[in-house]
Amino acid sequence: MSVRSTLDQTLPRNIISLNGRWQVTGGTEDSIPKEFPSVVTVPAVVDMAEPPYDWQSFDFHYYRTTFTIE
Repeated sequence: MSVRSTLDQTLPRNIISLNGRWQVTGGTEDSIPKEFPSVVTVPAVVDMAEPPYDWQSFDFHYYRTTFTIE
């Protein structure tokens, strides 16, 4: 059974855009960074981060943001 088949298609959907300014940093597969010193506008790529960081030296990039659902 798929999740889609269990949703009530008659109910209205709320679409929430997650575009905007997100914190970003490079890291490793083994641990999530504690600090996110750079910011990037999503949608965008990590080489647009401010302040810039050496994104090419990382295999993993972590993004975070906060939002409120009312």
